[in-house]
Amino acid sequence: MLVSHKYKFIYLKTMKTAGTSVEMFFEPFCLPDPNVKLSEGRDCFEGPTGIVGARKAGGRKDGYYGHMRAAEVKAAVGGKIWEDYFKFCVIRDPFDKAVSRFHMKVRMDQIEVGNGRDDVIHKFRQWIHSGKFI
Repeated sequence: MLVSHKYKFIYLKTMKTAGTSVEMFFEPFCLPDPNVKLSEGRDCFEGPTGIVGARKAGGRKDGYYGHMRAAEVKAAVGGKIWEDYFKFCVIRDPFDKAVSRFHMKVRMDQIEVGNGRDDVIHKFRQWIHSGKFI
């Protein structure tokens, strides 16, 4: 999640939507030095120019973090900023998002698939019908 006080925007990061890439693009607008070296992993930053949520394992304990829900961000920044700033997020085609999530689970060895195309398609359909993907 990002907050830019200068440009008055709040970016809410959603799951599996290239959120880190979007965050890294807009991050310089929230930091005192716009030439900062960008990194997929980062600590939380909060200062007069804005807020950048932590993008790292255990980032939730830092206060602001990448996938904060809108209600959490609103409570943290306060009603005035929430009402006055432009808020946006990126959404993704639901089928594309499901395919991406499935392949992530395969890579993490949470879903086992064979080598053939038909087996992958069968496992994907089973996973979708299982209701484990929302």
